[in-house]
Amino acid sequence: MKNYFPIMLDLSGTPVWCVGGGEMAAAKVGPMIDAGAQVTLISPEVHELLQERVAEIIPREYQTGDIKPSNQPALVVAASDVREVNAQVKADADALGLWCLRIDQAGDMSLPARVPVDDLTVAVATGVPALTARLSAHLAHDIDPKWAEAAEVLRELRRDVDVRKALSALPQSERAANWRLTVDAALDGENDRFALLRILTGLEY
Repeated sequence: MKNYFPIMLDLSGTPVWCVGGGEMAAAKVGPMIDAGAQVTLISPEVHELLQERVAEIIPREYQTGDIKPSNQPALVVAASDVREVNAQVKADADALGLWCLRIDQAGDMSLPARVPVDDLTVAVATGVPALTARLSAHLAHDIDPKWAEAAEVLRELRRDVDVRKALSALPQSERAANWRLTVDAALDGENDRFALLRILTGLEY
């Protein structure tokens, strides 16, 4: 498996172009649409799961020149059932300096499987799709809900302007130590905001 670098992207309103409209395209592009991507699809046939969800459909085969800088796609997905088409889409995207996800072979981009647990997301990649699916199912079953519960309450604290101000007055080493203690408390079931604030900031509330 390549030494891929995992990253989380905010795709809200982001233009994504996808060539191919079959089952694999739906599997790869559907989650992007869920994340807010604005998908333009080039394909004579479009999977029913995508027909009403994409921003635009160009109902024909792909042609070199369809993807161009004026379209401003942030990401290109090569999801045709024809390998030669995917190869051409990848080459065209590379020539424009665009990230391209090619679904029929490993390339310079890969999408991990997502394991949602309430508002928590775990990403899984093994280089073997069947193994990734098995591991994802295992994690979805075995992850304790306390992790998602802790994430929810701790995110609120981290975003709080007053909390940020109080923490900024502390030395970095103390901030890090306080966060570790606060995480421990949240994972032990403490969900009282003021109790967690006292641990995190050292102040009385």
